[in-house]
Amino acid sequence: ITGVEFPQPGFRPAERVEETGRRLADYARSFNVPFEYVAIAKKWETIKIEDLKIDKDEFLVVNCLYRSKNLLDETVVVESSRNIVLNLIRKINPDIFIHGIVNGAYSAPFF
Repeated sequence: ITGVEFPQPGFRPAERVEETGRRLADYARSFNVPFEYVAIAKKWETIKIEDLKIDKDEFLVVNCLYRSKNLLDETVVVESSRNIVLNLIRKINPDIFIHGIVNGAYSAPFF
């Protein structure tokens, strides 16, 4: 598993995503399941394919639930971070891509 998170402010920007990896590793160890975890704490648009350490024989799933709201789109920046991330996902060619978004007008009285 590769955990990707935005860097947190302070001296340990990857602490949160690394802690997630430790908890998952402990859980897998309790069931004697082999487990590998790579923690990445970077701005998503700066991640390269090499950072992900993908084996060509692996079944690849990209799970992006409700997190892409933090990426700027082309209405804000011409070379948008959203397009950079989506192009990276296209390049890695996952077997499954799960993408969830929230769509609503927060100032409206209803959705």
